[in-house]
Amino acid sequence: MATTLGLRSKTGALKRTLNELLGNGLIELTIPDKPGNRLQRYRLTRAGTEVLKNTEEKT
Repeated sequence: MATTLGLRSKTGALKRTLNELLGNGLIELTIPDKPGNRLQRYRLTRAGTEVLKNTEEKT
């Protein structure tokens, strides 16, 4: 995921980027009631899918 976001490795930058994406409503937690759960994952929201689609069309 880090390389997809343009980051070199898993660092604080990844955490900041994920928090920004969460805040903008582009991704969401799969288990929102338990953010620290070891099985936690992220998924694209509809808004995130649209942004990704628009970004891919421009390239």
